Amino acid sequence: MKNSNVKEIVMPGVILFLIVFVSVAVLAWCNSATYDKIQAINAENTQKARQNVLSSAKEFEEVSDFKADGIVKNVYKGTDGGKCVGYCVSVAPSGYGGEMEIMVGVDSDLKFTGIDIVSSSETAGLGKNASKESFRSQFEGLGKTVTVKKSAPKKENNEIQALSGATITSNAVADGANAAIEAVEKIKEAE
Repeated sequence: MKNSNVKEIVMPGVILFLIVFVSVAVLAWCNSATYDKIQAINAENTQKARQNVLSSAKEFEEVSDFKADGIVKNVYKGTDGGKCVGYCVSVAPSGYGGEMEIMVGVDSDLKFTGIDIVSSSETAGLGKNASKESFRSQFEGLGKTVTVKKSAPKKENNEIQALSGATITSNAVADGANAAIEAVEKIKEAE
C-alpha cells in the first residue's frame, strides 16, 4: 500500500521534471542557434536608424570617451568627408510598455535632425504610433527642452503634440530626445 502511494506521488513529479528539463534544453538550444543572427539583425537595424536620423552623414564612429549614464546608452559621431555633421544618440527611456530603444539625430547646432523608434513594447494603436512619421517629424529642427502638449503645440516654444491616448509614450520620447541633446552638449564642451 505504501509503495503504491509513493508511485502516485513521486512519478507525476518525475515526469513533470523531465518535461520541463527537455523544454528548457530545447529553448536554450534554439536561443544559441539564433543568437548570432539576431545580433546581426539588431546591428543592421541600429545602422539603418543612424542613417535615418542623420542622413547627411556618410560614416559613423562611436564616441568612445563618452561615459553613458541614465537613459543615454551610446553616442556616434556622424561625418561626411572627415567633417562632423552631427551625432546619433541611442537612448532608452521608459515608456508605458517598458523600455524603448530610440535613436536621436542631433546636428552641430544642437537641433534635432530626426528620431527613429528602434524597438518598443508600447500599446498597439496608441503608443506604437510614436514610430509614425507624423509624430517623429515634430522634433525636426527643435532644440533643447522639448515639452509635450495635449493641445495646439507651439513649435517656437519647443512643443510637440502628444499622441492621443499615449501621453506617457510621448513624454518618454521627449525625455529621450532631451537627454540626447544634453549628451551632445557635454561632448561638444569637452572638445
